Amino acid sequence: MKSLGRKLERIYDEFGQQLFLCALAVTGSGELAEDAVHDAFYGVLRTGNVPGNLKAYLFRSVRNAAIDIMRRESHTVKLRIEDIFECQQELGRNAEIEQLLDRVAQGLSRLTESERETIMQHLVAGMTFRELAELQGRPIGSITAWYHRGITKLRQQMEKQDG
Repeated sequence: MKSLGRKLERIYDEFGQQLFLCALAVTGSGELAEDAVHDAFYGVLRTGNVPGNLKAYLFRSVRNAAIDIMRRESHTVKLRIEDIFECQQELGRNAEIEQLLDRVAQGLSRLTESERETIMQHLVAGMTFRELAELQGRPIGSITAWYHRGITKLRQQMEKQDG
């Protein structure tokens, strides 16, 4: 059990922010995303089972926990810039950057769950399309289609606001 605890700690230290963003893409809430991450880690600790690829297993567990939370909650996805871009504090935010990031967060909130999840996990969490396909259990073609469709919608929303 000590060895499992150390493995989980190492994975959390290395991938904790990505796991959080994975859950945030589904829930749209920082608090619910944290709950999903905690639920996934607790589930592994509780069972004591160490799957072959613990990292991949935890990403799938976090995503599934986030989906379960959304099924239980009657929660509308409304992303906040503080949750999405928390790890980018070094940008030296000013009012203009703050406004742009808020527009991006609002735009992401209007996308379908698949588009939002794919864009956030790819661009913000740094996951590859192949990793996303494995995580979501979907063909890579679906992942790339959701990404490109979502980016196109975001671009159109931003242009409309600028227009």
